[in-house]
Amino acid sequence: MSDFAATAMMRLIQAGLKRQSIALAQPRIEARGIDAHLPLDDKRAALVALHSAYGIDCLLRIGEAVDDVVDEPALTALLLAQDPVELLTRWQRLERFIHSRHRIALTIRSEYSVLVRHYSIRTGAPPLPAEDALVFGLLVRLIERIGGNTLRARPEGSHAWARADERWRPLPKTQSLADLAVWEFMWSGGSHCAPNPTTLNDAESIAAQLTRLMTSDPNRIWTVSSAANTLLTSSRTLQRRLHAEGASFQRLLRESRIAVAAKLLATNQSSLAEVGYRSGFADQSHFQREFRTATAMTPAQYRESFLEKRGHSRNATLHE
Repeated sequence: MSDFAATAMMRLIQAGLKRQSIALAQPRIEARGIDAHLPLDDKRAALVALHSAYGIDCLLRIGEAVDDVVDEPALTALLLAQDPVELLTRWQRLERFIHSRHRIALTIRSEYSVLVRHYSIRTGAPPLPAEDALVFGLLVRLIERIGGNTLRARPEGSHAWARADERWRPLPKTQSLADLAVWEFMWSGGSHCAPNPTTLNDAESIAAQLTRLMTSDPNRIWTVSSAANTLLTSSRTLQRRLHAEGASFQRLLRESRIAVAAKLLATNQSSLAEVGYRSGFADQSHFQREFRTATAMTPAQYRESFLEKRGHSRNATLHE
């Protein structure tokens, strides 16, 4: 996992434990604390220690610390999602971008119901129950934060909802920890976060309006239909105006993401992985390829050429 995502998760765990007045005492990490630069095995050992000392409910509740952690780039991008399925899709892209060995898979059951499976891309090394609980607790609270206050969640096969009305209920004593890898999420239609509509301005070029819209949330899966809905117009009208201006929807989307990335590279010291994710690219190789095609420079070369002119150190990174 890249530094920016690992750091965000570690801060979240710390905040979640503080909420529950829990002090982590685990010999292997006692001297350093639970920080992003610990070996993965030590981080997993910390979660196992929490599970052993306080039970699985403690790990599920860590996600509530989303309310306390601010200005984490990954969380900010996730919280711009318009509905639960889009948020889960953004989470999947984050997993691919940071080369996480654990992923989630979605099975859409209905417009307002989804089954989420947490699995490992490596054979023979499934996520620990403690890791399952941490991830699902976080996903639950993120969905609630974007407006899914009617969300209900439970492990697959369970008859009782573990999460409802924004409160956790104790898992049944008969709950198998092996079943924590698959959860059912259900919400009502009213829980969706509607995008902020912007009336189409006939006096301004459609390309300029689309560019402004796309750069406001480059992580969104933009389509002609979703853009038209946000601009309170029809897909046909949007396409007609684009054609009249000689513009391409996909080209505008690509250029918008490149522009966001270029601004981040030239104005702050975020890691390249963070820049790529915040700019809406699918993964690191996609970011590198598209940026080089557009600018004739790699993201690192672009930063070296322009960030130093603003008085920043060449080798500085966000989380050194």
